[in-house]
Amino acid sequence: MSITAAGISTWYYDFATSPLGGGLGGNEFNLYYTKPYFRIVPYLIGIFGGWVYQQHGKRIERLKNLSPLTKLVLSVQLWSVTVAIEYGVVFGTHSGSGIVPVKEKQ
Repeated sequence: MSITAAGISTWYYDFATSPLGGGLGGNEFNLYYTKPYFRIVPYLIGIFGGWVYQQHGKRIERLKNLSPLTKLVLSVQLWSVTVAIEYGVVFGTHSGSGIVPVKEKQ
């Protein structure tokens, strides 16, 4: 829900997709960041991760029995996926020429 609220607010108030400018010229902090329902996502991810570990902890602990080479290969693959996702999130809207508008101004 908070991701949806953040997306709707970004579209409605025409926030810039870059911290360097655009949008409302500084009001983003007051309208977006100070609202607690926008910043709850990391806590929800932590709660979900704890629940998954509680439900499937025994399966996760079976990974300790893998050989060191298998652990290394698995960790390199998972880190590669993580880096690709993070890179896409950080630079996904970057056009190379500055700020990318969310919607065209009229």
